[in-house]
Formats: sequence, C-alpha cells, structure tokens
Amino acid sequence: MAPPVSGRDNPNRSLPERWRAAVESVKATSVRHGTALANGRLQSMKAGEIVLGFPPSAAFHKAAVTAAAGKATVDAALAAHFGRPVKLTIQDVGQAQEAHGLGLSISEQDSHSRATHEKITEGKVRSHASVRAILKMLGGEIEHIQVYEPERPPAVLTDVPTTPED
Repeated sequence: MAPPVSGRDNPNRSLPERWRAAVESVKATSVRHGTALANGRLQSMKAGEIVLGFPPSAAFHKAAVTAAAGKATVDAALAAHFGRPVKLTIQDVGQAQEAHGLGLSISEQDSHSRATHEKITEGKVRSHASVRAILKMLGGEIEHIQVYEPERPPAVLTDVPTTPED
C-alpha cells in the first residue's frame, strides 16, 4: 500500500491563492526559480498539471524555468508542495492577453497593487490638511513622496508539519 500523500496544498482555497502558495513554496527552495514562476501567467491548474503562459517581456524568467537545472528544481519543489509529481507546461502568451486563463501573473498583480497603493497614499498625503497648512505657511511644495511599506507576508501554508523546539 502506498504511503499517504503529504503536501502543503490546500484544495479548499481559490486557484489564485493555491498558486501563490505554490510559488512561495518554490521561493523557499530557490528564490530565483520562485520569482521566475511568479512572472508566469497561470492558464490552468488541474490535478497534477499546471499550465503557465509567459509573455515576451518575461522571456528571461521563462528561460530560468525551462532550462534543465531550473526545470528540475521547479519540478521537485512543486512535487513537494503538492505532495505528488506535477506536470508543468510552459506556453507563450501575448503581452496584452489577459482574458484567457486566470489573468495577470503574481508579479504583475503585485506590481499593480503596489502602484495603486503608492498613488492612493500620495493623494492622501498631498490633500492632508496638516501638510497643506505647513506648505502654505512655509511656502513650499512637495516634489516627491516616497512610500515605504513592509514586505508582503508570505502565503500561509496549512498542514505544514512543525518540528518541536528543544
């Protein structure tokens, strides 16, 4: 009898959440290859098979995933995450192709989210009553606003065995 499958994937979560968790698992093994996967657009994810599309702008990341050493690293990390071997299929997709598959890559989503956050924060700072009052009093102007934000927390991996601390 085969041993029970033990992976970190939670099938009760949405596909984008499951994919983000899988990419975080790969990043824990290899930051380079996890980052490369994050630049691929998830086209489909079914039992034992993941289809990723890479636009022309992500050719460098596609090469990192399709090279022999990269493929072996990614395959091993995904197998460890899902608890079984996973077939990873790589496709070329158009730069503007968003409707097909599940949309933007994790990297594109994070970049868009960060840009939106910076724009909203800059608007709040520029329109804040205290900032406007001090600018009026000193006769100054705001040239640039640098938004600092903490690093995004990694995806929460459920059912990960913990080791007791001695």
